[in-house]
Amino acid sequence: MPIIHRKQLASGLYIRKYDAYINTDTGGSHPSTNDDPGLLEGNLDENWSGEGPITTVNRGTGNIADLDTHVVCGVFLANETGTWNFRIRCDDAGYLWIGSNAEALEWNLNKNNALCDAGGGHGELNGDGSISLTAGTYYAIKAMVGDRGGGDAFRIDFKAPSEGALSNTGRDGTGFYFHNPYAPNGFNLE
Repeated sequence: MPIIHRKQLASGLYIRKYDAYINTDTGGSHPSTNDDPGLLEGNLDENWSGEGPITTVNRGTGNIADLDTHVVCGVFLANETGTWNFRIRCDDAGYLWIGSNAEALEWNLNKNNALCDAGGGHGELNGDGSISLTAGTYYAIKAMVGDRGGGDAFRIDFKAPSEGALSNTGRDGTGFYFHNPYAPNGFNLE
């Protein structure tokens, strides 16, 4: 993992909106095989008023416009060593990356190495994954959800090794989520 300059970190993940849906099939059944983060390149909405840091990723119906994609990025600080569980709850296609798999710019991410995969067109559903993390270490994190139409949802939950079950509501990430306000994708690439 590249060096992260902690004095530059600000609280929360950074959210941005892209005027593109991550699936090449904007009609029909839009299966996950057609999901392609590369479709985001050149489509950042630089005038979106919702851009900025958020400590809880809990966006319900009406937050993601049809055929848009929202992306959160930054770093995650583990406070325990062991197996952490993560969940992305989304409508439609959603993916979550953590660690070295999350370091690429949004349009260069590989959906096949996402920790949490809930790709394709669907109503609200969960994509779960687990990863071994070390206490006191910062890990790159990115997540994206694209909405083809109808309802939309974008929620992230996580739990430490000593904690109970995951929820479907989106967890407060205060003290866990950070971003580098001077880097375009939430952390330093050296």
